[in-house]
Amino acid sequence: MIDWAKVSADDIKKHGTRIGETSGPLSKDRFTGWLYAGHLVVIHENGDQANPDPHICAVFKGNQIIWLDEIATAGRAILAAAGVRCNA
Repeated sequence: MIDWAKVSADDIKKHGTRIGETSGPLSKDRFTGWLYAGHLVVIHENGDQANPDPHICAVFKGNQIIWLDEIATAGRAILAAAGVRCNA
């Protein structure tokens, strides 16, 4: 089992396969998608105030969320509180 909190964005970029890139619709945030060890890994390329360096923000396996960073976890909690159904 992978401890995603200990895997760096650099590790993913070094050993994974890049599959795409997207930008946030209302911001300058840039995200890249990578295949790594059978998982889809999303990297927040330009970071945020809490973590300005590129970092892993989400990991998926199949249609399941495997791991979320602190900010993504907080966002998911806000959506759930608003009544948005999140299966994870």
